[in-house]
Amino acid sequence: MQILNRMSLQSTVTILALFCLTAGMASVYFWQKAYSELDKYYLNAHSFGLELYQASHRKEYNNLKRQGVLVDIDQAQKKFDTKNQLILNFQKIKVGYEFSELNFHTHLSSQLTQIRIYKLHNKFKVSNLKNSVSDADQFGNLSLALAQKCDDTIVVLNIDKDNWALISAPIYWACSSKPFDQRWISIVIFIISLLVVFLASQNIPQPFVTLARVFKNKIHYSDTSKMELKGTIETQSLAKSLNSFIEIEDKKLEKRIKFFTAMSHDLGTPTTRLRLRVDLIEDQVLKQKLIKDVDHLTSMISASLHFMRHEVEKEPPRIVDFGSLVETIVNNYQDMGLSVLYQPPSKISFKTGSSLFGNSSDAEIKNISDRRLITGSCQPLNMRRAIENLIDNGLKFGNSVVISLEADSEFIYIIVKDDGGGVAPQEIDKITSAFFQGSNAKLRTEEPIGFGNVGLGLAIVGAIVDAHEGQVSFHNDPEIGGFVVSLKLPRRLNII
Repeated sequence: MQILNRMSLQSTVTILALFCLTAGMASVYFWQKAYSELDKYYLNAHSFGLELYQASHRKEYNNLKRQGVLVDIDQAQKKFDTKNQLILNFQKIKVGYEFSELNFHTHLSSQLTQIRIYKLHNKFKVSNLKNSVSDADQFGNLSLALAQKCDDTIVVLNIDKDNWALISAPIYWACSSKPFDQRWISIVIFIISLLVVFLASQNIPQPFVTLARVFKNKIHYSDTSKMELKGTIETQSLAKSLNSFIEIEDKKLEKRIKFFTAMSHDLGTPTTRLRLRVDLIEDQVLKQKLIKDVDHLTSMISASLHFMRHEVEKEPPRIVDFGSLVETIVNNYQDMGLSVLYQPPSKISFKTGSSLFGNSSDAEIKNISDRRLITGSCQPLNMRRAIENLIDNGLKFGNSVVISLEADSEFIYIIVKDDGGGVAPQEIDKITSAFFQGSNAKLRTEEPIGFGNVGLGLAIVGAIVDAHEGQVSFHNDPEIGGFVVSLKLPRRLNII
């Protein structure tokens, strides 16, 4: 609702409450008015039945003649059917009318009044009549029942042996004379009110929900775009404040990156001079130790800058094939002659069901042999960096790494195993901390790969996984004598 963009939340709720109150009062008014008009209409029909009783009792029907009431005196045409039963036909009643017979007994005079009720295309159900407390009430209830079951109706009353009174009163009995049932207006108002309340309940909190989701994406994915100013005035004010907060935080982060970059540049010159001076040392043992210290210092500076750069990088998420991503990374390591293996996702198997012409014993297990495609939304470069850091960490402490991939409908699982001896159990919870290394790792004699040598590799992995709202877990595997890292990532199939 665009109108919410020009209103405050308090005004919106107040207007909605007034609308509901007005709609409720209107519904009650039309409901009561409908009952009042229907009661008046049925009362008139019952009163006409009382007049009908007086006319039948006195055998005088001229008093019934008025606008909307037709009275004809006709003689019945008598004939016998195949079962020798007497049939009465009236010339003024057209073909298509069906009749029902009933007799009203007059208690005072012991007189029996024969009545025929002709209705178009269907018969009148005598069971619709209510119990009567008096002779006149019998006719009143009959007229009321005819009004309630509105139709084109003709009542035929016996006058004497040959003559009958044909009475048609559409003003009391026809559907066209029945007042419009205004309860439908109440129902329509009620439905419209429900619809308005439903739409309002969806649109009033929706800007807050959208704002929370967008802000969450900005936190995890470092989105630089500003939040849209939609919703009520309070929502727009909150969006402006969050935009200002994010802008200020981005500027602070950029200042920190510039500071560390300048510090790295300033440290680069003395470390280069230190390396040149180390080369002039004649003692080879001391020389090698100093070179390792200088290289370690340089690696720490580069790794710190790399870690800070990850915080400020703005990579949008997109849909990727995780299988292709992991397989490409593994192939690059294999091209360098490193022992890195990839275990593709397990094949999908299912049990066939029985058909209409078969039975359950014919069911069998089927396997889909095609390559299983696992897709999801992520930041491809950051995810690649996280997987490479895990492989680098495994190769630094072990001789080989095995990486496997699995997925279900909600999550993607990446498992990296190495044979490097594992980490002390009491230190597992600390290994994602910056500049922390396990104490019992079987360090290799070769030069370390990547930034893992200063303890930032797993810290970067933890930051990337957190940015994807995933989970990272670690445990030692005694069977292979190594360490296992498991990444659990939400499987999003839409761009966030």
